[in-house]
Amino acid sequence: MWTKRDRVLAVLSGERPDRVPIFECMAHDGILAHFGGAQIKPGDFAAVMRACRQCLDLCHPALLPKEPCQIELNGAVQQIVERWSTWNLPQPVRAERDMAKDLLAGIEQAEAWQAPDETATADFRRKVEEANRHAGEMVYIHIGTSCPILPYDIEQGIYAFTDLPDLTRRWNRSVNKKVLRRLDAIADAGLMPVVICWNDIAFKGRLIYPPQILEELFYPHLAALIDLLHSRGIKVLFHSDGDVTEALPRLVECGIDGFNPLEISAGMDVRKFQEICGSRVALVGGIDAVEVLARGTPQLVAQKTRQLIDWFRDAGNLMVASASGEVDNSMPTENVLAMYETVWNYGKY
Repeated sequence: MWTKRDRVLAVLSGERPDRVPIFECMAHDGILAHFGGAQIKPGDFAAVMRACRQCLDLCHPALLPKEPCQIELNGAVQQIVERWSTWNLPQPVRAERDMAKDLLAGIEQAEAWQAPDETATADFRRKVEEANRHAGEMVYIHIGTSCPILPYDIEQGIYAFTDLPDLTRRWNRSVNKKVLRRLDAIADAGLMPVVICWNDIAFKGRLIYPPQILEELFYPHLAALIDLLHSRGIKVLFHSDGDVTEALPRLVECGIDGFNPLEISAGMDVRKFQEICGSRVALVGGIDAVEVLARGTPQLVAQKTRQLIDWFRDAGNLMVASASGEVDNSMPTENVLAMYETVWNYGKY
C-alpha cells in the first residue's frame, strides 16, 4: 500500500508510483472551504493543513490568509497586504555610495550569522513535528530557500553589479554561504524529505538574467545547495516562473530532482521539457493556469489533465499541479476539482 510519502519520493527518485501525485501552493478559498468545511480564518495554519491533506500528496510551504492592510515606514507605504498576497512597492533608486554601504552591511551580517544552537534547533524540530501532525500523511515542505543572485530588485541589482562588481560578488558569496550554513544546521530527511528552492530566473519568453551572470553567481551556489541536501537524503524541488527552457540543461546538471511549475503561458512546453530532462527530473506542474484552469471548463481541465498524464505515463516522472505555481481564486473551484478528480481516477499506473 503506497503512502503519500512513498508516492512523492518515488517520483522525485525517477521511479513510477501507484498513481500520479498532486502538488500545490494553495491560495484558493473555494478549494480550502470544500475540503476543510468552512472559510479559513486569517492565520489558521491548522485549518489550511486539514484541507490540504484531503487533496494533496505534497504541499508547498503554507500560504496563510491575512487581514488586508498597508505597511508604512516613515510616512510612505512600503507594502500592500491582501488576503493571499503581499506587494512590495518599488523603492527609490539608490546612489552608488548607498549601495556600497548596504552591500558591506549585508556581507558583515551574513558572515556574523551564527547557526542555531542546540536549544534553537530543538525548538525548530518541535515546530516541524507539530506541523507534520497537522499535515497527516501528506508530505509538507518545511524549508523554502533560494540562492540569492543579486541584491535589491532586478533593476537595482544589475546597477550594483555594473557599478560595484567586486563588492557585489563578495555579497553574493557571503549570503549564499549563510544559506548553506543554515541548511546544514537544520536539514533532516526524516522530518522534511523535500526542500523547495525558489529562484525566479525568467519571465515571459526568456531569462531575466544574462547567461554569464547565472553561470557566475547562481549555478555554482545551486549545485552546492543541492549537493548538501542530497548528502542528507533530501530531494530538491526547484521553482521558477517564466520561460526557463534555456536554463533547463544547466538546472539538470546542478542536480535538481523536480522542476515547478512549467509556466505554459510564459512559453514553456511539455514536449521540450521531456526532450531536455527525459526521466532525470520530475515535472511538478504542467496544467495551464490561464487558458485552462482560469478560463476553461471542467471538461477542458479534465481533457488536458488526462493528456498530461498520458505524456508521462511510461516514465512516471510527473506530479500534477497548476502551471502558475499556485491555485488561486482566479480559477473556478469546479475547474480545480476537475483537475484533482481526474488525477485520482485516471492517474493510476
